[in-house]
Amino acid sequence: MRLTPHRLKIKRLLHTAGMVLIAGTVVGIPFWIIIVNSFKPYPETIVPNLRLPDVWQPLENYRTVLSEASVTTGFLNTAIILFSAIPVILLFAAAAAWVFARTRSRFLRVLYYVMLLGVVVPPAIVASIFTLKALGLYGGLQGLSLMYSAWYIPLGIFLITGFVRGIPIELEEAARIDGAGNIIIFSKIILPLLAPVLITTGLIVSISLWNDFLNPFMMLNNPNRNTLMLSLYDFATGSNVGATYSWNLVFADIVLTSLPMVAAYYYAQRFIVHGLSGVGK
Repeated sequence: MRLTPHRLKIKRLLHTAGMVLIAGTVVGIPFWIIIVNSFKPYPETIVPNLRLPDVWQPLENYRTVLSEASVTTGFLNTAIILFSAIPVILLFAAAAAWVFARTRSRFLRVLYYVMLLGVVVPPAIVASIFTLKALGLYGGLQGLSLMYSAWYIPLGIFLITGFVRGIPIELEEAARIDGAGNIIIFSKIILPLLAPVLITTGLIVSISLWNDFLNPFMMLNNPNRNTLMLSLYDFATGSNVGATYSWNLVFADIVLTSLPMVAAYYYAQRFIVHGLSGVGK
């Protein structure tokens, strides 16, 4: 039975309302709890709730966090990891994706699917720790950055390969006729066209690394090398007052920790839509 325009409009409105309700429940309520309780004094956050503060502390909690939590150290260490791992992931993933997208070799096609196992198979953390110890990199930011690069290159290959397949091969053939080699074609033609999916991949990986707790917890052994998540963990566990945590300070720390990625996602969301639209072509 074909729906009339009026019923179709009602169906779309109900669908939109349902999605908004689900998003508001899953995302909105936790977000509201974090924001509201980050402005409350300690007695009002013994049991975190949805109520507005009786006494507003718009700056005190954040000043305390900035002075007592290792936010600056965590931010710098996390930034070092991101700026050392992300370029490696994007460059190697883009180069491999270009080869896999254009190849006719059966061996490389099999190798492509082997690489994709890295997307679905969890990384071997214990083996990675032993590898880092053998290389003398265990406990440092360089070793963790190296592990991240190895773990996320397969995801980059998966996302970028589909986008490369949407690029007309005639562009490369015309460049070869003009005498351009593979390096020139890749750097001057392919990479600029991959900008949307590279931004998308970089942001997805950045959010994963930014929010990662387990791997830094397992692989870093010096408080001066703590990432933001480890700094948040140390501050939260050290904020216990009697039988409860200082949730007002913990939530303020969560807000400060989350702001950079929220801002980055807001700025790059149009690139994400464009980048993911090319995957799978």
